[in-house]
Amino acid sequence: MIIFFQVTTMWPVMYSVVIPLHNEEESVSPLYAFLRDVFQMLGESYEIIFIDDGSTDGSLAALKHLAPPGPSGQLQIISLTKRYGKSAALQAGFDAAGGQIIITLDGDLQDDPKEIPGLLTKLHEGYDLVVGWRYRRQDPQIKIVASRIANAVRKQVTGETIHDVGCGLRAFRRDVLNSIYLTKGWHRLFTAIVHAKGFRIAECKVVHRPRRFGVSKYGIWDRLTESFLDLVHFRRRDWSQPMQRTQEYKLKEILRR
Repeated sequence: MIIFFQVTTMWPVMYSVVIPLHNEEESVSPLYAFLRDVFQMLGESYEIIFIDDGSTDGSLAALKHLAPPGPSGQLQIISLTKRYGKSAALQAGFDAAGGQIIITLDGDLQDDPKEIPGLLTKLHEGYDLVVGWRYRRQDPQIKIVASRIANAVRKQVTGETIHDVGCGLRAFRRDVLNSIYLTKGWHRLFTAIVHAKGFRIAECKVVHRPRRFGVSKYGIWDRLTESFLDLVHFRRRDWSQPMQRTQEYKLKEILRR
């Protein structure tokens, strides 16, 4: 069964923050607090959307304990019935987002919410998508090397010029979502698809923090083998044609506050 949904907010929302996560119980509360501080400083309407991608720890319970952000914002908690993967979790968040500008970041606290204003400043210079560049990555060296190898091959295939295609911290306009739908694995090629669709892309240097809790959900095999298969599919596709909504995900529950 394919389930699609679109949430229409009750008031105009400028920013939608979309955060997919899996087994990040300890990171949920501090991340939420950091985000609230940033958007209260910006002074614009916003919503924060967490997508629990089939966590087996206490992540969903931790999300349910979060306090609503107040009259200037909205909190949405989307729980999927099982782990569908990052592409499906992101797409569930995109389907629920009502903002004019969408911001994504990972739920492990390695992306610093304090970098969001910098991305927005760059976006307002006339770009459609601004991607974070973790120019001083705080990851194991073997993970960094694997990413560099994969990125070098990828650039040759896609024609991208940005440095860090894997950074989860991004800001983009709603128009981008009208042309893109994430099927399985396409989250790894999000920037390549945006580039192929003719949107304007920029990058912004951002701080990358060491992981405080939990473990990485992706290994070296994912970064090399799956990335290679993604590129094969990318080369075979005609990106002048619309993308089909084929991703399946089932909703366990949706909480809105």
